[in-house]
Amino acid sequence: MGNRRFVDGSFKYEFPMGNIQLMGKTVIDGLRGYEDKYAPLTIEEVAQNSIDWWLTTEDLPDAKNQVRVEGDQRIIVDYTENMQQSLKNPVLTEMLATT
Repeated sequence: MGNRRFVDGSFKYEFPMGNIQLMGKTVIDGLRGYEDKYAPLTIEEVAQNSIDWWLTTEDLPDAKNQVRVEGDQRIIVDYTENMQQSLKNPVLTEMLATT
């Protein structure tokens, strides 16, 4: 299960601007070493009662954002974030605040 257009709730873009995807159950081995983060719950309780979600956003296409090679070994990455408004989405902000 997932939602590919959560940025502003509209369908005005030609392509997905973000993704929320159900990942399934949490595996306890991934929680080991972080017991204090989940207190007062045990990591066993967290693993048994949680469901993982993967949230991503996309940058808008921009010809200035590119990777190029100079010479034989130098790789240059020109990149400027241009989709920060998606991180200000109130639904996304609330979801991230509760994790």
